[in-house]
Amino acid sequence: YSNAVEHTYEKLYLLSRVDAYMKDAISSERGFILTRDSAVLEPLVTNAPKINPLIDSLRELTDDNNKQQINVNNLKRIVSERLNQVRTNVNKAALRENKSQDIRLLQSKVLMNDYYDILRKIESEERSMLLFRNIQKDSYQANNPKLLYAIFVFATVVFVLSFLFINKEL
Repeated sequence: YSNAVEHTYEKLYLLSRVDAYMKDAISSERGFILTRDSAVLEPLVTNAPKINPLIDSLRELTDDNNKQQINVNNLKRIVSERLNQVRTNVNKAALRENKSQDIRLLQSKVLMNDYYDILRKIESEERSMLLFRNIQKDSYQANNPKLLYAIFVFATVVFVLSFLFINKEL
């Protein structure tokens, strides 16, 4: 039980790191578009390269679940597309190319909606597995005292019968 729960929490942690780094990238993009200050790009430059390895680790941890494998592959595709958009938007802003910026930002919004949908799917699946594992644990813990009681009764019966048999033999 504990390994399965730990496994689930590890996946949820990786998912939260991906989301945090994506938020950093998006904030950097927005900040740069608004201010043209390259200092706001530091979180993007620092954290964006960490995202794909996290998703790869998530993929490895979900190799026993085909549904999650599909979800993680979709997450990786969407994240890659969105990070490409971030780079394009930052480059266009640096060159002060505002033409079609509204369309690019709208496309980014649509992609982020897809990103949050798949993120919620993965998280929901993992939380369902966690709930299932907790129900299993509760069931095991509820049955554990009954099992111990049954073993105690059996041992007592064996002890009494052995005592009677030995006394009869003497």
